[in-house]
Amino acid sequence: MSRHDKTATLDKHKNGIFINFAQVLTLILALSAGASVLASEPVFIAFDPPQSVQTTPVAINRAGFIAGNYVDANNIGHGFMREPDGNIIPFDVPGSTYTVVSSINEEGVATGYCLDEFSYLSSFIRKANGDITPFNIIGSISVTPVSINVWGVIAGYYVDANQNGHGFVRDPNGVVTSFDLQNNTFPYVAGINDQGVIAGSYFDERSGSLHGFVRDAVGIFTLFDPPGSISTDVKSVNMAGTVTGYYHDAKLVSHGFVRNHHGVIASFDPVASEHTEAFIINRSGAIAGIYSDIQGQHHAFLRNYVDGVITLLEPLGGLQIHPMALNDVGITSGSYRGADHQMHGFLLNNGRKD
Repeated sequence: MSRHDKTATLDKHKNGIFINFAQVLTLILALSAGASVLASEPVFIAFDPPQSVQTTPVAINRAGFIAGNYVDANNIGHGFMREPDGNIIPFDVPGSTYTVVSSINEEGVATGYCLDEFSYLSSFIRKANGDITPFNIIGSISVTPVSINVWGVIAGYYVDANQNGHGFVRDPNGVVTSFDLQNNTFPYVAGINDQGVIAGSYFDERSGSLHGFVRDAVGIFTLFDPPGSISTDVKSVNMAGTVTGYYHDAKLVSHGFVRNHHGVIASFDPVASEHTEAFIINRSGAIAGIYSDIQGQHHAFLRNYVDGVITLLEPLGGLQIHPMALNDVGITSGSYRGADHQMHGFLLNNGRKD
């Protein structure tokens, strides 16, 4: 997310977006779930797994497979996979009472965690063919996989029997490497890229605040905060090692930031933003997130990495969406609250790849 990019370009692009969405509104309403996601004009597709009362997509790969979660009428959580043709496959980890998906890689392999009947938190890997393998970390009482890269390497964090938090990396053979930053910290891993670079935030109990970190492929840490930050929340890292997220300043106003692999940090905000939160960055450096205006209304945005231009994402004449996933061809996925006051999934192809 960002705040320095306050230019009049936003209004120009915002107006263009509304015109395009209005032009295709009739088409959008007529689209089936299997409509093409590679259209040249913006296309918005809403979807839900069967029996869902709350749908939350969390990740999308380059091929257009969307992984996410939904809750049924009995308040039971399930995972799902939405294929590029619109077919939705619900799934549960065998023996679990609640399944949560956190990430999918370019090979269609997903990871996440689940609860059993004793409310014990464990983890799983789901292959592209649907096979599910549970895993745990020796000495842990809960394991939270956060991200999986193209090689099947998983990064996340876990809590041990002494209630201490640790980061971990699990290779495709099941070998786990734990890591810690320093005493009295809890590492919240945000993502791992295909080079093995891990980014996230850590909670410092002494200061009571969050700070950012990057761990390179050989295990060397770099700690950082954007200038003026009193709390830094890292959300995503891309293939180039560029990191995004948001931070709070001394006035508790949140701003988006992007940090390149050289350590250069730029903050940004859409025009009229009172609070900005960046969630995801793709291979080309495009960033998706949300901001709130002075009236407290939430808006979604897409920031182009090349020139920093920020485009407002509000399909259907102002529908408020919450983007949580952005793939390398510019397709966004996430959730929105419908007229029924329930959360539904969406896929948005805005016709851009940057």
